[in-house]
Amino acid sequence: MFHVEQAPKAIKEGAKWIAAGAPLADRVTVKVRRDTCEACEHWRREPDRCDKCKCLAAKLHLATSTCPLKKW
Repeated sequence: MFHVEQAPKAIKEGAKWIAAGAPLADRVTVKVRRDTCEACEHWRREPDRCDKCKCLAAKLHLATSTCPLKKW
């Protein structure tokens, strides 16, 4: 579920992604990111997001994304 307090961060992330030409991460990168997130103590399978930084799983697919916790 998306929360209003996430909006500024999501807009900034989306703008960076669009400005870069909307590149998607390759399958290997997405798998490495997902595996890293799922192994993290802050990741919650339901609702498929991080409890610490509130990142959603969709972010794993954006080539311009980074983990705010510096895990990937």
